[in-house]
This record gives sequence, structure tokens and C-alpha cells, in this order.
Amino acid sequence: PDGKKVCSGSLDTTVRLWDASTGVELKCFTEHTNKVSSVDMSLDGSIIVSGSVDKTVRLWNVASGDCRVIEGHTGSVWAVCLSTDEKSIFSGSSDETVKMWDVSSGELVRSFEGHSGGVLSVCVTSDGQWMISGSYDQTIRKWNIETGECVNE
Repeated sequence: PDGKKVCSGSLDTTVRLWDASTGVELKCFTEHTNKVSSVDMSLDGSIIVSGSVDKTVRLWNVASGDCRVIEGHTGSVWAVCLSTDEKSIFSGSSDETVKMWDVSSGELVRSFEGHSGGVLSVCVTSDGQWMISGSYDQTIRKWNIETGECVNE
């Protein structure tokens, strides 16, 4: 986020943190049990979120290496995104849903349902009011985060 570090997810089931200027690996997180399909990092670089074919979302404390496992999808997690205020995680899955999780507790806040194909991408608008999802069903949907309502596709 600050341009000094980048993170990556890999087919080898790892999440890695890199020095952006030198390319040197700084940390390697190894808790996933299948391919890592998506990663996101907090603005200050203290938290990494990852999604995997193992159907989990994982929240990593970069400093300590501690990992919180978040379960609730019935299919592979293909996309993850932190909310603008970094209090929520959004995850898109082959189970055709986007789920919103509370960062502090790991609890499910809301499930966004309406796609008829796996969800490949999720992002949150800079004002924090809308979540956008893209799916194999060839639609992009705009969701009101507060109500969970799909306002257009």
C-alpha cells in the first residue's frame, strides 16, 4: 500500500510479503491447504487477507504471523477485499456469494446473494458505501453495503 511492500498468493498454498524495491521475500505464511487465489493488504501493511481454494478466508497479522481462519463459504474463495475503513472483509466465492466479515471478530456480517455463477472479483468504493462484484455469470453487480441490496447489474 505504501509502495514499499507487496503481497502475493500462490498455487503453492503460500502468502508472501515482499520488499517492493529489492524483491526480497520478507515473510512467508503457510497455513492455507490449497491454492491461494486472492490477497489484499491494509494501508499500513499490518494485516494481510487471503482467500483460497480451501474455502477459507485468512486474516494474517504481519508482525506476529498469527492467522485467524474464517470459514463459511461452501466453495473456493476466489476474491478478497478489505473495506475502505478496514473494519470488514469481503470475499467472493465459487458458491455464487459474496460474504462480509467483521475484521475484529471474524464473524459473518452479511451474505450478498444474486449471482448465478462464481464470484471472481470484489471491491469497495472509496466512499465505503458500495461493494462491486464480478461473476462468471457475466454480470457486474453494485451492492449497498449497509442494506445488502443489489441496486443494479
